[in-house]
Amino acid sequence: MKISAKLYLCIAILASLIAINAWFSYLSSSKLIGAIEYITGPAWSTADGAMEGTIGIQSQVITLQRYASSSLTKQQAQTELAESSDLVNESFSRLKEAGLIESSQTQELDQQLAQFNQYKNALLSATDAEKEKNLARLMAHLDSMNNFIGALEEQGDQKVELTAQNLEQTISNIKLSERIVLAIAALIALFVVMFIKSSVLNPIQTIISKVADLSNGSGNLNSRIEVKTSDEMGQLASNINNFIDVVFNVVSQVTNTIQNTTNLANTIGANLQDIDDTARQQSHETEQVSTAINQMSSSLTEVASSSTQTQSRAQQVQEKSLTGQQTLNSTMTSLDNVVTAMTQASDVISTLEQDGQNIGTVLEVIRSIAEQTNLLALNAAIEAARAGESGRGFAVVADEVRNLANRTHQSTIEIQTVVERIQNGSANAAKVMRESQDLTHNVSDQAQSAIVIFDEIIAAIEDFISQNQQITVNTNEQSSVADLLQQRISTVSDNARTNAELTESSVNVKDELLSQLSALKEQIKRFGV
Repeated sequence: MKISAKLYLCIAILASLIAINAWFSYLSSSKLIGAIEYITGPAWSTADGAMEGTIGIQSQVITLQRYASSSLTKQQAQTELAESSDLVNESFSRLKEAGLIESSQTQELDQQLAQFNQYKNALLSATDAEKEKNLARLMAHLDSMNNFIGALEEQGDQKVELTAQNLEQTISNIKLSERIVLAIAALIALFVVMFIKSSVLNPIQTIISKVADLSNGSGNLNSRIEVKTSDEMGQLASNINNFIDVVFNVVSQVTNTIQNTTNLANTIGANLQDIDDTARQQSHETEQVSTAINQMSSSLTEVASSSTQTQSRAQQVQEKSLTGQQTLNSTMTSLDNVVTAMTQASDVISTLEQDGQNIGTVLEVIRSIAEQTNLLALNAAIEAARAGESGRGFAVVADEVRNLANRTHQSTIEIQTVVERIQNGSANAAKVMRESQDLTHNVSDQAQSAIVIFDEIIAAIEDFISQNQQITVNTNEQSSVADLLQQRISTVSDNARTNAELTESSVNVKDELLSQLSALKEQIKRFGV
């Protein structure tokens, strides 16, 4: 039987044990939960409903007694009775819905409650003289109803107690079942452990011991592990023996290879010595060539640096010239704008001068009208004086008109003075504008000449920069070629040094290889090959 089958068998036994335990636990839990639900459900509703219903009825009786003694009005009594009735109806409804009382008891309970409500309504409808009589009838019925409800409550309590006793017995049975299952599980687990130890662990320990003897002993590959079983442990032992056979063959081949490698290493050592001498001579010659190229590269670098500085200064002069040219162009644009503005200002001043003359003409007309108005006012005053008392109002108007004409005449004289000053100022401004315009034209012509000169300077600088750039390019190309040649020579020199170092290192490796091969021969002798 294979180890995997043995392990699967043990796992199946343990899984079955777990399933059985789970099944017992489920049954026990179901019984326990059912009993608890019964106690907290129907049984509790029966007992609690009967008790709360009795409390509600007692509350109604107290209210009716207070009403019968005239401590409460009918309206107050009905309000309190309505609240108590809700409690009674809700409590007895839970009692009936629990389903623990018989249908005959349910019918009798309904009859008792209906009779109680009938007595209650009769008491509420009775006159003061009949209240005591109706209250006595209600109290007599109350004793009978309380006895019946008490019997129902006692019946519910008995069922709760009976279920509680059954619950205790169920718990005891569950504990006993758990102990039995645990005992069986412990026995089965012990059996599984012993079975695994004898079927799996002991063979493994035997193989480990044999392999340890093989590895810690002399290392003789002629030793083999004894195979007793056909399971995985037996297959493992057979495979280890096969592996030892393979290792034995490999070690034999390695012994032959070591001898051949030793001969080749001696031949390589002689060749490496010749290569080392040649590499050292090549390294010395390349160092001399590298020194000459370094000197040439330094000279080319100095020429390129000087050319670069000249190029930088020429570019600075070119930038300054371009800045001056741009400034002159901006000045020309500004002068053109000034000429245009002056022309517009001259036109405006000429228009202002013409408007001043027109204002003078208008003032002459206003002055003439004012004089005529003054004459008319004088004539009106004369006519008013002739009219006597009836023309007095007209005389007042004539005086006001004459005063207005005088003020108009005076204002006209003042405006004439201001207009003359404006005309004189406009004429002077027009003259200054024309002179400034002529001066601006002269400055613009001189600036245009300067722009032409700057163009010639910039062209000469650009030609110089172009020639200097060509010199710089040629110098840089020669310097680059020298640098590239220097790099190639350096690479050759480095390679020569590297080859010399590698050759020396290879010689050392050859010596180390021979040493390792000698040590390996000594180790292989331990395998008895």
